[in-house]
Amino acid sequence: MQISLGIAGLILVVDCGLLLANRVFHIGTLVPLGIGLIFLAHAVYWERIQLYLASQPSLKKLWQLIWLLFFVWLISFCVFVSYLKQHFNTDNHPKAAQAIIVLGGGTKDNKPTDAVKLRLDKASEVIKRFANAVVITSGGFDAGEDVSEAKAMADYLHDTYGISLAHIALEEQSTSTELNFVNSKTILAQQGIALNQPIIAVTSDFHTLRASLIGKRQGYTNLQVVGSDTPWYIRPNVWFREYFAFISGWLLDEY
Repeated sequence: MQISLGIAGLILVVDCGLLLANRVFHIGTLVPLGIGLIFLAHAVYWERIQLYLASQPSLKKLWQLIWLLFFVWLISFCVFVSYLKQHFNTDNHPKAAQAIIVLGGGTKDNKPTDAVKLRLDKASEVIKRFANAVVITSGGFDAGEDVSEAKAMADYLHDTYGISLAHIALEEQSTSTELNFVNSKTILAQQGIALNQPIIAVTSDFHTLRASLIGKRQGYTNLQVVGSDTPWYIRPNVWFREYFAFISGWLLDEY
């Protein structure tokens, strides 16, 4: 177990350390980093820990209970990821759209992150398929950024795919998936689009299930959520983040 903890801890610390060095700060990087450091500490001081616990029977039972609870949680996380992957929607052929909402997912140096660029690549396909649909890029300002997610996404669509900025409405206030849908209602109403009309939301594959649940809770009765691929090097981290986001959404009654 000592060697396994050392290897697992090293992988977690290196993975999260690289992401943090690239300013990826969220629960999907910070908590695994903490777990990795705990694993490494156990691996380095394994003999000392075991000797101390041998002299403290009650503390050893607590230590064993903590590990048991951790493995139960780990199983729940694996089950969640399996369920999530079964509900990925990367359909390239939605049937209809009066409006297309591109959900924000972060900026870096006033540009979309790699994951969001993939969302926008997918969105460009949908926009070209439904050229007359209203396009909304939805996302507020990240900490330390001067450009909103909505503006950064619109600029990317324009610069990369030649989509006219005049064709894109910016929703620059939202800071969560729920607010993406809530705040987009105003723009849809201004464009004369009802929530029961066909509307497509574009996001990342891991986010399609939660986005669909939240959108329908907000009254989007004819909503289709289309997901893009996620960069391989952040998949475990965003799955971890999504695990806790699902719990948070349930506690906040977002579904």
